[in-house]
Amino acid sequence: MEAAKTSNVINMSMNFPFICSPTDPNFAVPDKVLLQIGNALAENDSILVVAATNSRRAQEYNGYLSSLAQHKDIKDRLLIVINGEISEKDEPVKIFFPAQQKPYSVILNESSNFPGGLPWQECTVTAIGTNIHYEEKCFGTGTSFSAPLVTSLCALKREKNPELNGVEIVKSIKENCLKANVENFNALFGHGFINAAATLGLNN
Repeated sequence: MEAAKTSNVINMSMNFPFICSPTDPNFAVPDKVLLQIGNALAENDSILVVAATNSRRAQEYNGYLSSLAQHKDIKDRLLIVINGEISEKDEPVKIFFPAQQKPYSVILNESSNFPGGLPWQECTVTAIGTNIHYEEKCFGTGTSFSAPLVTSLCALKREKNPELNGVEIVKSIKENCLKANVENFNALFGHGFINAAATLGLNN
């Protein structure tokens, strides 16, 4: 009897240490490795969630992230996550959060960066990743703390809608992101802040 395929949601923080050269902005994941990743994702109907870079080093990782985002067998199963936060200041970008029924000023956390127009923009979403409590008396900030929220949302969506495949789940998360009507919003936040309630159909 054929073994059942395993559906996975894979969370990856930076930086592919076994193949990535973070000091080379033109570094790209080798074609052989991209093929292996693409085949593995398709075989298991998996989703790959990748934390983008911290310390404003996105340009240095441009080649690495772009090579993932442009590969035909990976891009539709890929979510690259940047770290946004709610600001106490009156910022130009404001997003209406349905759960609180009011708008909030939002910014990218200083640990994160997203130079719009890069090839990986289409695969990018934003999640809160500032002062995340992960152990007793321990808090962390960065895209490595944003990405697990997106990974968890993928898993919840798969649990709630098992009829959807990985590509459809990624599409749903991107389509339900919270946006703001300001110029160049997508160049700052990708598709926007993830919206778990809308993605899971809890707003109805």
